[in-house]
Amino acid sequence: MSNAVSVQFAGGLPVLVQAFADANFDQIVIIEPPSGHPAVFRGSGEGSVPMHLDTPGFLTPSGSDESAAFMTPGDRSELVTYRITCAGSAEASQKRFSLSPASVLNLATVCTEASVTMFSAWETV
Repeated sequence: MSNAVSVQFAGGLPVLVQAFADANFDQIVIIEPPSGHPAVFRGSGEGSVPMHLDTPGFLTPSGSDESAAFMTPGDRSELVTYRITCAGSAEASQKRFSLSPASVLNLATVCTEASVTMFSAWETV
């Protein structure tokens, strides 16, 4: 059974993406942008094992095959929605942390029974 949740970021922000496995069976996390091709992470293992970026889709892979990044389209006045689908129940959580008067960290976490997908976006205010 698959479940989907949505997370939102302001436009024009760089976002880092990682997925982790927390069960010893094959897991899949699909991240769908508002337009373009979805990205797919696959993996298995106990204890937050980084999942492999199987299909980059709209993501730009980093030096490793376990993380990637993208730039949200639009400008900071717009919200952009991304949909994350994975096996098991899913719950999304979004928080904004002020790190200094000029910097804010946007963190969206999607927790499931078997994996965790994290996004982070730095925003200069």
